[in-house]
Amino acid sequence: MTCLITNARLFDGSGNMPDARPMSVLIEGQRIVAVAPTADLGSRDGARVVDAGGMTLMPGLIDCHDHMASIPGSMRDRAAISPSLAVLMTAETLRDTVLGGFTAIRDAGGLDQGVKAGVECGLIPGPRLRISVNILSQTGGQNCHIEPAGVDSHFPVLPG
Repeated sequence: MTCLITNARLFDGSGNMPDARPMSVLIEGQRIVAVAPTADLGSRDGARVVDAGGMTLMPGLIDCHDHMASIPGSMRDRAAISPSLAVLMTAETLRDTVLGGFTAIRDAGGLDQGVKAGVECGLIPGPRLRISVNILSQTGGQNCHIEPAGVDSHFPVLPG
């Protein structure tokens, strides 16, 4: 699918003032293929045209440290949530994140490869993901009980 966004005020994040001229962005599939003043780029046959007159267009945001599968509450509260509900809650978080303008996330622990694959194949909407899978922790430290696919239910029984 080809999409042409026209008449936008373009903010590129470079620190320079945005160009005062109306700008256009041509997108083919998942790639930006052209950025130019609207007067120079013209129209494209068969393209879906979005008139962004009066609006600002900016690149997607990047979150460099997040835990997309994190569910609020105590360990007891989280243990009461079924794995399938936890996946659905994570899918909702991923969708809300991309709708909020974040197009790339580095997940620092909690998401597994299956969720990332679901986003990549279009099964669930979400940002591009770079995942850690395991949460890095010292032995016996905070979150050492978290396994790549959730909580390890085999806690050691200590004497005493």
